[in-house]
Amino acid sequence: MDDFANSYQAEDYNAANFAEGDYKVRIKSIETKVAQSSGNPMIVATLTAQGAIFDFRFNLVKNEHFNANATKFFDCFKIPRGNFEYPRWVGRVGEAHIAKGKTKDNGKSYWEIQYLIVAPAVGSAQVARAPAPPAQNHPPAPAKSDDGFTDDIPF
Repeated sequence: MDDFANSYQAEDYNAANFAEGDYKVRIKSIETKVAQSSGNPMIVATLTAQGAIFDFRFNLVKNEHFNANATKFFDCFKIPRGNFEYPRWVGRVGEAHIAKGKTKDNGKSYWEIQYLIVAPAVGSAQVARAPAPPAQNHPPAPAKSDDGFTDDIPF
C-alpha cells in the first residue's frame, strides 16, 4: 500500500448543505491550457466558493466571445482590465451564481459557475442616488387670473 491508502480515514464533508445561489468566490489558481473541443488556448481559473468544500473551474477560451468574457471576469474580480499578470489574480474575490449544470451522459449533474456577477461601479448610473430634500410646504401663491374677478378664493 502507498502513503495515501495507509493514512486515509473517512470524514464527513457536508456537501448536502450546499444550495444554488450567489456566492463570494476567490481565485485559487490560474493555468493556461488548450480547449479540448476547439483546440483554442484558454485560461482556467480555479475558484473556491464560500461554504463549498470543492473547487470550481471557470474557463476563458480565446474565441469570438473572449474579449467580452475577459472584461466581465476582470470587472467581477476587480482586476484592472487588460492585466494578464496571472499571479496577481490569485486571491482576488468576486461573486458568482452557482447551480447544478445540465445532466451529463452518466446521468449526474454537477455544481458549476452559471455566471459571474459584476457589482455596479461607484458613480455609475446604476448606483442609487441620495433622495432630494423634501420640498418646503409653503402655501401656493395666488394664481393671477384674467377672468375679471379680484378676490383670492382658492376654488
